[in-house]
Amino acid sequence: MALNVNTRFLYELLAILSGGYFFNKSSEVGIGTKVDEETLWITPGIRYEWSKDILMEISYTYNRTRYNTVREYTDRNLFLVYFRVQHDLFN
Repeated sequence: MALNVNTRFLYELLAILSGGYFFNKSSEVGIGTKVDEETLWITPGIRYEWSKDILMEISYTYNRTRYNTVREYTDRNLFLVYFRVQHDLFN
């Protein structure tokens, strides 16, 4: 399950919030291992669009995975700076 929400503050400035939850389960089959995990993640961010061809986006992602078979947690923090410039090649 995932959720995405975008809100435009100004014509050029956009706030982004996304998040989700999912789980993976499987039983031992053959030589495989049993999987039982749950993951929750949230990503807030902002995007500034100078024009239709140039934009910059900054976001942070927090991710927590719970491994139920061994009763442990793993946390991940991700910071992203994305800069895009696009131009028509055949126009």
